Amino acid sequence: MLYTTPRSFVEDITVVTHVSDNGEEATICWQVTGKGNIAVELRDSEQQLVASGQGAEGQLRLTSPCLWQHGEGYLYNFNVVLSDSAERDEYPLRVGIRSVEVKGEQFLINNKPFFISLGLGVMKMPTYEGKDLITS
Repeated sequence: MLYTTPRSFVEDITVVTHVSDNGEEATICWQVTGKGNIAVELRDSEQQLVASGQGAEGQLRLTSPCLWQHGEGYLYNFNVVLSDSAERDEYPLRVGIRSVEVKGEQFLINNKPFFISLGLGVMKMPTYEGKDLITS
């Protein structure tokens, strides 16, 4: 695929989320690579502005965030705008806020145990059916 970019453009984005132990607060840390003025916006699923910031790196703090959970994958819209005197580049990124941790033998998402199905299936046969014996 061939495409063009402005002279000043968003080269790279790193977004990392942190959730408080009680899930009441969250922090979104960002780092953007590019030459120009950088502004970021975080919008909810209804496109309402939740938080905003400026600079190549920083943090957005949220109270009462909608956390990403298995089966309920809530995503925020994180938009980066890089501009110089003549051009503007925008880079949208969908972001889920959640914590992932392993404690002992437990896998935790948002500090709650999550049970992983390994995809192994056991098929039980009724006892009145015979068993097949394959010999070669």
